[in-house]
Amino acid sequence: MKTPLRDDIVFVNSTSRPLLVMSVPELSYFDGPGRANLTRLAFVLGGTEFVDNRFTFANWPEVKGDPSSVPAQLFGSMPVIKHDNLLIGQSAATATYAADIGGLLGTSAADRAVCAMMVATNEDLR
Repeated sequence: MKTPLRDDIVFVNSTSRPLLVMSVPELSYFDGPGRANLTRLAFVLGGTEFVDNRFTFANWPEVKGDPSSVPAQLFGSMPVIKHDNLLIGQSAATATYAADIGGLLGTSAADRAVCAMMVATNEDLR
């Protein structure tokens, strides 16, 4: 449903929170599950289309050394998300962002606390 005053805002979940319609987010990580796995799962579960850029360990030094690459701009590590002009690094932040744009964070403090617990547990299990 579009708002009457702006065509770039769409209400997308049960909270009727307005979200700007943006391009498809791009997730960058190695070609394997690792630290990006929870982010990929959140994108899929939330029904969010995303670009899954996967790098090999062999080409990682080139990517990390390129100052224009998103990983180089964000601490020289992955996973990272580029979504329009927004750059997000660190696995907990990328997973939380993917869950949020997919409408998975819930509507209450309790819902968000459970989501934070899931992200923290994922970090602990590595």
